[in-house]
Formats: sequence, structure tokens, C-alpha cells
Amino acid sequence: MKRIVSTDDAPAAVGAYSQATETDDLIFTAGQIPLTPDGDLLDGADIDVQTDQALENGPPARSAVEVAALPKEVDIEIEAVATK
Repeated sequence: MKRIVSTDDAPAAVGAYSQATETDDLIFTAGQIPLTPDGDLLDGADIDVQTDQALENGPPARSAVEVAALPKEVDIEIEAVATK
């Protein structure tokens, strides 16, 4: 059974998707950009600061994917698939 995951400890989804979904033994996270839970976009920060924020939004496991353009024109987005 699929369950939608939503938390105030991470930024709200920017588009028409959820922060994460889970089944009995898997968790699929949405890509995370350097957006704080308070809504502050760290797009002008150094890449290490942006990476730290993206990882803070959905630890522990993430995969980074490069594309031509990311939401809100940020430099990084990180997502994950994990087992429980």
C-alpha cells in the first residue's frame, strides 16, 4: 500500500508532487533543492552550502542527477530510493 509522506521539517513540494511516498518496505523521495523549510532559497550560496541544505531536507541516502535546468534555477537537486 502506498502512503504519501509530508513533513514540516522539509520544504513543501514546489510542484504537483509529494515530498515522498512509501510502501511497506520502500521510500521514494522527491528531488531536493537548496530550499530551507522556512522557504528561503539558497540559490546564491556556494555549492557546498546548497548541497548541505539539499541533503538536510531528506537524509540519509540521496542520488544526484544533472539536468539542463532545475526548479527555481538552482545548481543542485538530490533524490533517493531507500529500503526501510
